[in-house]
Amino acid sequence: MGIRPTKSDCFRRLKAFVDISAVVDVGVREGTHDLVAAYPSVTHYLFDPMLDDFQSQIQVLYGNVRYEEYCVALNDRSAEYFLIKRAHKRDGILSHSVMRDAPEAVDGEYVLSSTKKWSQRFDEIELANRLADNFLLKIDVDGPELAVISGFGKEINRAAIIVVECTTANMCQRISALQRVGFTLIDLVDQIFYGSALYQMDAVFVRRDLVTVAIKPDIRQFHSHLWMSRQ
Repeated sequence: MGIRPTKSDCFRRLKAFVDISAVVDVGVREGTHDLVAAYPSVTHYLFDPMLDDFQSQIQVLYGNVRYEEYCVALNDRSAEYFLIKRAHKRDGILSHSVMRDAPEAVDGEYVLSSTKKWSQRFDEIELANRLADNFLLKIDVDGPELAVISGFGKEINRAAIIVVECTTANMCQRISALQRVGFTLIDLVDQIFYGSALYQMDAVFVRRDLVTVAIKPDIRQFHSHLWMSRQ
């Protein structure tokens, strides 16, 4: 049987080799089931400017784990922005949000609200001073993932595992950014296709000093029994 390309399967493999002190979930929305299932014994720090919209789901999913909420957007600078809440199906039902420098007209169908907010750098908030080393960082913010990474500053090097959402249009840039600060790409999981074409996936990285041959075998010492396709 091959290795399944899912976050859950990847976390199960990594748990045997990398100890995680906490989960920092940036862009949590209504919750990240894979992370709760994989790491129920550590504290989950939940970041999302829309946390108030998903309180009932958060309370159910995280009811048996320790968690802290931060209703704030992380970015590469502390600055004013506008949180635009949208309905993808243009039916007035909240589906996602985006950060913009200017407000947008609210129509109640596609644009549900346009609210002035304040973004922050992670390395400037109180949590950065008390967070233990070797945390897992997940980033899924529908666009400014690189700005979030930049806003961690040197704190990014304290992460053990990083999971970042990518599309085929931006994956090379995001992979390169994390490789430059000392992380090794381990997996591409939860792949989503649009029609017959690959469109979106989550890239999973491990800090370079934590990577062993058990996590990423050295292909220069080639063994045919390790060569497999994914099921």
